[in-house]
Amino acid sequence: MASPQPPSPENKPLGFDEWIAIAVAFSAIAAIFFWSTGQNGNQLEISNSPSPSPSSTIPENLNPSQPVEQNPSQPLGTVTVTPSSSPAKPQSQSIPFASPAPNIIPQAAIIRSVPFPASPKPQSAPVKTAIIPAKIIPVPQANSTQTTPIKFSDVSDKYWARPFIDKLSERKIITGFNDGTFRPEQPVTRAELAAIIEGIVTDQKLDPKPVNFKDVKANNWAVPAIAKSVQAGFMKGYPGNSFRPDENVPKVQVVAALASGLNLKPPTKSAQALEIYKDSKQVPSWAIERVAAATQGNIVVNYPKRDFLNPNQPATRADVAAMVYQTLVKLGKAEPQSSEYIVRP
Repeated sequence: MASPQPPSPENKPLGFDEWIAIAVAFSAIAAIFFWSTGQNGNQLEISNSPSPSPSSTIPENLNPSQPVEQNPSQPLGTVTVTPSSSPAKPQSQSIPFASPAPNIIPQAAIIRSVPFPASPKPQSAPVKTAIIPAKIIPVPQANSTQTTPIKFSDVSDKYWARPFIDKLSERKIITGFNDGTFRPEQPVTRAELAAIIEGIVTDQKLDPKPVNFKDVKANNWAVPAIAKSVQAGFMKGYPGNSFRPDENVPKVQVVAALASGLNLKPPTKSAQALEIYKDSKQVPSWAIERVAAATQGNIVVNYPKRDFLNPNQPATRADVAAMVYQTLVKLGKAEPQSSEYIVRP
């Protein structure tokens, strides 16, 4: 007799315990599904955020070896990006980031705030006051067309220096004052002497070395004249690089300056040549040779007595006019004038 077939499992109803196991399994699967969905949602939210990628948040000129730190004065998720070396002005840019999980700061959001190095202020070159020589204007020759001499109200026809003053005013080497006077007895300053000498500098070779005296400002009216008189070899400064432009010039300096500018050679025995003056002992030792050379060249003009030089007295405008004209005669630029006050050895 054949064994009976076992009952079919499909036809066997499920027990209570089996239903409980199935419910627990589905609950676990549902829990795992919802948990994984929540994690993927967070990742999706971060990846879909408009924030730039970590590689784009770090400036190209930022040194990656520098440590990074969060700025405590800013809220979490906001950083300040400041390039460390840029020729432009410092600029701060706030870049929002997606809020990360608590106590977790993305490395891309932690960027050190690097200040710009202070740009050094440009150093201005020291301003140096220099005297620039003016353009040389040749003195008219004796046979040149000349202007009419100025008739000064205080220079009479019989004034001892009238012939010299007239000749120089014809050439516009000397001028008077606004009131029409010449003031012949007024002392001459060193700046005024330079201005008069400027008018006779023609063939003299100028020293190209710039002239710069500490007591002659760039806006001084006599700057070109002082420069030319020094560069032509007529005048010199004092020790300490000063010129003393407003100082009255003694007569011995006028004589020495004209002899130096003309490059006159002194006589062999200069001290004996000065014995023509009764006050020769008053001539300073530094000026003996130059005064002797000027005397021998008929440059010196003495008033009121021809045999008194009065070397240390201030030279008057008349004294300077007479001797400057004699310098033009020595240069062959003017015709000799008859005067009893010209010293002739």
